[in-house]
Amino acid sequence: MDGNNKIYNIICSLANFFRISLNSGKSTISVNEEIEHVKNFVSIETARFPDKFTVTYDIAPDISEVQIIKIILQPLVENSIKHGFDNMKNGGKIHISGQRTGIDTIEFVVSDNGCGFDGDFLNIPAENQKHKSGYGLKNINDRLILAYGTDCGLKIDSTPDRGTS
Repeated sequence: MDGNNKIYNIICSLANFFRISLNSGKSTISVNEEIEHVKNFVSIETARFPDKFTVTYDIAPDISEVQIIKIILQPLVENSIKHGFDNMKNGGKIHISGQRTGIDTIEFVVSDNGCGFDGDFLNIPAENQKHKSGYGLKNINDRLILAYGTDCGLKIDSTPDRGTS
């Protein structure tokens, strides 16, 4: 409020982040709101890590008002920043796309150029995972299956030193 726009913008992003997270107790939000949630998170992380990464978005307009379970993209972006770009000082790139793939189906892809990893992360027992603090991917996958059935969920494609989608 004393002319420090950076702090003001971070506080606004944080307030919006929490507003969308809480969403009046509702478990679904529009794709537009989910993307806004990601953008608020990215704004906060960019303030913490200037020049470390960039994010691009390619969301098909026809899915913007589709209702989806909330907080499915932000943890994926968080994983890219926290784990994929862990040893990078700059040059990290995240691309988020979303499109309709069927009458009742949409697909999101979150890709990064981070360090990548070997193996099937979703099927590695928690005690054997390198990043024991994170349960975000499994949580998202379980919530997608619970909400939309066993035909839905995460598919992870990762190559060491090349990135993850």
